[in-house]
Amino acid sequence: MKKLLLLFCFLLSFKSFSAHKDFVKHFQYGNVSGIYITAWANQGHTIDFEILVQLIDKLAKKHSYKDSIFLVFRNKSSTNKPRISQLNKNDLGYGITFHDFGFKEIEIWNYLKLFEYAMKNNFEEEKVEMIRYKDPYDKEEYNGLGMSNDLISKIKNGKESRTIKKIHKEKIPFLDENGIKGFYKNNSYYFKNKDKEFKVNSIENLLLLKKGILVFDTKFSFIYLSPKTKYLRKFILDEFENLSDYPFYSSTINFYLKEKPKEKSEEEIFIYKVWNSNHRGFMFSEDKNEIRSFYTTFKP
Repeated sequence: MKKLLLLFCFLLSFKSFSAHKDFVKHFQYGNVSGIYITAWANQGHTIDFEILVQLIDKLAKKHSYKDSIFLVFRNKSSTNKPRISQLNKNDLGYGITFHDFGFKEIEIWNYLKLFEYAMKNNFEEEKVEMIRYKDPYDKEEYNGLGMSNDLISKIKNGKESRTIKKIHKEKIPFLDENGIKGFYKNNSYYFKNKDKEFKVNSIENLLLLKKGILVFDTKFSFIYLSPKTKYLRKFILDEFENLSDYPFYSSTINFYLKEKPKEKSEEEIFIYKVWNSNHRGFMFSEDKNEIRSFYTTFKP
């Protein structure tokens, strides 16, 4: 009951201000529970976090670790505070707890090494600098107890165990929408329909459109896939290469122009970047699997 109440408090505290800043996702696999906080709803790291939660659950089962595990990750996009990591055993009613705030990348396999060490070993907790958020903008600094930063670095830089190496080969599903499936295996992300399959080494953004998905493997390139896709095509947006790290979003209208697509091209979707990206976007046809036109307010 204590763990359920704690989880509810975490979700309530973050959701209370997510409407104007953050998005909160909760994942539960076996005895592993995770909360992910980010400013960008379609960020690829959200997928990495879900994969991590699943892998920790698989690792726990292989080591017959039966205590519950709780993770709270807050992406750098939702805070400008320093990077803080804290790993504890037998805290807050959980066997292992891990808080990581201010990170840019989720190092899936390095995190697994940390959790494997915590499952198999006890360790002396030391004072580590922590930040508690009273609200999105107000923070409270304090010294908490947790695994030392030196030990965390040593474990991350160490070799993988045989158990973790075996887990590399397992399929970890993260998408099953309208005839399209996605899974993670051997450090790559796979997407497939009934006829086609492709893989990418990273996911920057994943957009769910009306008929299919756009998979951005970098911040300026993507591949479209729908249940009916017969051929695969990779789009390289050279003019977007030097733009911000803000993700792409989709809309049924070009709201920069405040107009809908013309009647003859109703199937088109407006894909756009925001903020310091000079209001750049493009109209994409799912039926044709092509970019129909570009839009930008930028003038050199």
